[in-house]
Amino acid sequence: MDHLWEKLGGVWGYLTQEWFSLRLPDDDKTERRTFTGTSPASIEWLLSHISVCITSCAARLGIPDRKQVMAELATRIEKVCPDSRFQQEFVKRSIKLGKAPDLCGVTYEE
Repeated sequence: MDHLWEKLGGVWGYLTQEWFSLRLPDDDKTERRTFTGTSPASIEWLLSHISVCITSCAARLGIPDRKQVMAELATRIEKVCPDSRFQQEFVKRSIKLGKAPDLCGVTYEE
């Protein structure tokens, strides 16, 4: 018992920092509930990345006009990410960024 009391700080740290943590119940697999990364990407970086991806999509689709490729991508994105999925992902990513999703004007329903 004395040895346990000596190690209590380490046990407490392990239980509250490594073994137990609160997660969004978005999946049955716990490893998918773990968010990684130490800092979020900036809006500028995201926009740059999206721009490169859009250009790559335009080349693959053979659509040289930016407005036309944006319309085509919007149609395709609607199919793979309907509103319900978008809301779920929005809530998860808001939580990851430390923002309360209910304060962002979105109603989340499971």
